Amino acid sequence: PGSAKVVQLRPADVRHAYLNSPLPEGETVLTPLPAGYTASLEASPDEQVVLQFVKALPGMKQAGRVWHKHLRRTLIEQGFVPCEVAQCIYVKEVRGGILIAGHFVDDLIMANMSEDEAALDALIEALSGYFEMKSADELTKFLGAQFESTADGLCMHLSQYIGDIAEKYGAVQGGGHPRTPERADPYDVHDEHKGLLNPVEIKHYQEITGALMYCMTTCRADIGHAVNMLAR
Repeated sequence: PGSAKVVQLRPADVRHAYLNSPLPEGETVLTPLPAGYTASLEASPDEQVVLQFVKALPGMKQAGRVWHKHLRRTLIEQGFVPCEVAQCIYVKEVRGGILIAGHFVDDLIMANMSEDEAALDALIEALSGYFEMKSADELTKFLGAQFESTADGLCMHLSQYIGDIAEKYGAVQGGGHPRTPERADPYDVHDEHKGLLNPVEIKHYQEITGALMYCMTTCRADIGHAVNMLAR
């Protein structure tokens, strides 16, 4: 108690995550032989030689679930305990504090909140025995969000992402601002302007709204009401 804690944040990426995920026993997935491949086995006229998967493959319906369970087992073997309310976050008690590991599919972010400065190095080394991993010494970007160290701590922002979508959708500096007045009754189901967009424009509108929704759910909760209205 009262001792200074070393706080480190490091990202990591698991390469070919799905290909590292063994299929559970009793779960059989078969596929025809690929074109040009000659099997060493022969089948009777009413049978066919096929391949049986032992690991998941991108495109399989169960690939994401199998990878999640495999990573979960691996982290538990390393002494982590899954968070009850967020199944993608794990905590481990170490000397003088804790380690936190979170993941989004195959992207990991690890935090060292302990007195052991080498704890993350040891963790990454241990996980590298299970998967082929690529890690960085400092967290600067994760899932589109940027991280910068300031005098007040760590700042998370979306400056680059917002700039990219503004340029992509024509809202660059000096280009003016589109006029989007809100109707007197935004919940009027008998909107006289309904159907003004064609299918191509609808898809474009949905892309813009989706990009803004990502901003909102990542670190821009202040635009929540505006995005909510746009998405209706």
